[in-house]
Amino acid sequence: AEEPFDADAAVGNRRSHHWIWWAAAILLALALGALLLHHNRQTLVAHPWFERPVKTVYGLFGVTVEPRWDVSAYDVRQLSGDVLIGASDSFTVHASVHNRAATSQPPPVIRAILRDRYGNVLSTQEILPKEYLLNAAPARMVPDQRFDTTLRLTDPSQQAAGFELDACLRGDDGKLRCSNDP
Repeated sequence: AEEPFDADAAVGNRRSHHWIWWAAAILLALALGALLLHHNRQTLVAHPWFERPVKTVYGLFGVTVEPRWDVSAYDVRQLSGDVLIGASDSFTVHASVHNRAATSQPPPVIRAILRDRYGNVLSTQEILPKEYLLNAAPARMVPDQRFDTTLRLTDPSQQAAGFELDACLRGDDGKLRCSNDP
């Protein structure tokens, strides 16, 4: 049986598998792994066993990582409403805010949209958690937690015939994402 002829060895060329190629392959694999972790950081930080390591690594760079919250899991309902006596441009709404998500989430911003009798938007108000929870807003609402609150809505046009309440959260870009948005 003849041995296969190695042309590189015959002319004195080096072996094609040099340690630099192995080192480059390992570095590229590590870089790909880091990119995958970065891409999925919001999903990973939601899991308790990954939360601390992910937040620690990103904290080294001065970045805070928050999970991708489920804004559709909030349930905001009107319980009752009253016109404020002596204030024709204001009324109060008694409402409940319920976290139906399987995980803890921050209290939402409540967006109130006032409409006239034809359904046209008169004004939009954003009510922060510290405003509707009277500065007692927790950092997170645990699963199935509910708050009852009183909202004061102002109607500068004094033509409001109805309103909508919606739960919203700010995204990474600072814009509000609401549960009723298309």
